[in-house]
Amino acid sequence: MATGGQAEPKQAAASSAAAQPVHKYNFENVSKALLAGGLAGGISRTAVAPLERLKILMQVQGNDRVYRNTWQGLLHMARTEGVKVSPPQPIANSSPPNPSASRDDEGQRGQLPAYCAQLGSEVPNL
Repeated sequence: MATGGQAEPKQAAASSAAAQPVHKYNFENVSKALLAGGLAGGISRTAVAPLERLKILMQVQGNDRVYRNTWQGLLHMARTEGVKVSPPQPIANSSPPNPSASRDDEGQRGQLPAYCAQLGSEVPNL
């Protein structure tokens, strides 16, 4: 009985160590995960985009009731507008804004006198 009691903790420790997964963060595993996530995201956006558009059309359709339910609405969209495929576009918020590209000093200065005239103040020297 003494040997049986001593062998059980060793077996329990060995089986619990084997049950824990080994995580290796190497280039191959990380690149596979990124690729899988990117594909899943692209597929989900492609599948959901027509449904989102149909939702908006159903919300703003008014009393015409052209889009009565989901399937009828999708079929109506496919018949009247066709299936449109657009080239991939960059994600809107994927890069930080470029302040020099959006800043138009001349345009802002051109609007300043009119704005100051509305306020009844004089134009500052810039």
